[in-house]
Amino acid sequence: NFGGYLTDVEEEPAELTASVSQLLELGGKRGKKKRMARFTWDLAKNSAEEIRLDLLQVAGERFIALLAAQELERYAEESAQQGQKMYQLVKARVDVGKISPLILKKAGVLLADAEIALKRARQQRQDARYRLAVLWQESDVSFERASGMLSKRYLLPPAKALWQQVREAPET
Repeated sequence: NFGGYLTDVEEEPAELTASVSQLLELGGKRGKKKRMARFTWDLAKNSAEEIRLDLLQVAGERFIALLAAQELERYAEESAQQGQKMYQLVKARVDVGKISPLILKKAGVLLADAEIALKRARQQRQDARYRLAVLWQESDVSFERASGMLSKRYLLPPAKALWQQVREAPET
């Protein structure tokens, strides 16, 4: 409390009050608030880790889908090439009169089916590329092919061994 007069003429005193205070928490409230803040932090950290793992899973699934689409496209290309060769062979035999032109029409239908399957496979691969690239928010896909092997199997150790590793792992 500071006293004084506003001016020399006035007789009313001017008063200014300044105070400093600190909250004294009783009953362990401060410790409870600290524990609550630590639990909230741990929950946020675990939520972020869960989101990261979910994203990793989705990326893995989309990568495998792209590898599968690439394999499907490769098989479709081989099928279309074989269909083209078969059509040419049948056409040559029809031209010399060895087989009926009806067989050529059947070969043409098979070739058309193979070419349609190839177009579908290419579109599926393209879609799989975009679905993977969208995870890192890229509108223009900057890669043509994914590299990997679908036939390779990764075997996990037995569950008992995994739990043992989890128990022995240092806490972070």
